[in-house]
Amino acid sequence: MFDELLIHPRTRLQLESFIADPSHGLIITGAYGSGKRRVALEVAAHLLGLDASGALEVYPYFSLTDPADSSIPIDDIRALQGLLKLKTPANNKSIRRVMTIIDAGRMRLEAQNAFLKSLEEPPEDTVIILTADANNDILPTIYSRAQRIEILPVSELQAMEYYKLRGIPAASISRNYALSQGQPGLLHSLLTDESHPLKESVEMAKQLLGKTVPERLVAVDDLSKDKPTVSLLLNAFGRIAHAAITASAIGGNQAAISRWKDTLELIQKSKDALSKNANIKLVLDNLLINL
Repeated sequence: MFDELLIHPRTRLQLESFIADPSHGLIITGAYGSGKRRVALEVAAHLLGLDASGALEVYPYFSLTDPADSSIPIDDIRALQGLLKLKTPANNKSIRRVMTIIDAGRMRLEAQNAFLKSLEEPPEDTVIILTADANNDILPTIYSRAQRIEILPVSELQAMEYYKLRGIPAASISRNYALSQGQPGLLHSLLTDESHPLKESVEMAKQLLGKTVPERLVAVDDLSKDKPTVSLLLNAFGRIAHAAITASAIGGNQAAISRWKDTLELIQKSKDALSKNANIKLVLDNLLINL
């Protein structure tokens, strides 16, 4: 089970235990880039007795709530509640319907309160799966009514064994593992052609680092209009700094380690400033001048 996924052994055991004896609700948590969506779909497929998550697309009693918008409105939750009222045909399976909400923290407060009623008393043949960041961005009352499993970072050794079997060179695995900080979803995107918002941000960060200071400041004008993109960019800068520290430590370059640690501190200060609603353009200007 889950043989096609790179997943921490403890997380795998917890997921297998859940599938063997499912409760009515599951919250899959993890850091950004951990691969929560992919895991949620695999869990859904296993619960429904399907061969692969791709089969969910044509399964009539599977529901996926994952709008492109940054929020999940109450109308989406009401639509889900309407589906829960429909009867499923009797068969020999105890679980015949799975409803999944991706990045459930996007639900507005009124939507979360409405959803809570569905989570309290779902039909017996139904499992509801949520994914959420590990920063408690959904109501505690929702957490209290569902089982919670965290997607843990994988070790570099585990990643090396997994991807070498798939023909990826060790040097590429090691380099991208440092960037991913062990988050399986991001690592998979970095090593394959799959897209991922954070992967795109890493590429953007690398490009900015290769520019002159005046060129960086020109780019700030457009970037500062989109706070979510800026947050991803700061995340990407942090990952690049962590990877550089690791590489410098392996090479014994103390001067580089010290320099990248200072950079990491500057990035963290920028994140803190944004969390306090500081002016985005001023924060980016200061960061890109001093990187």
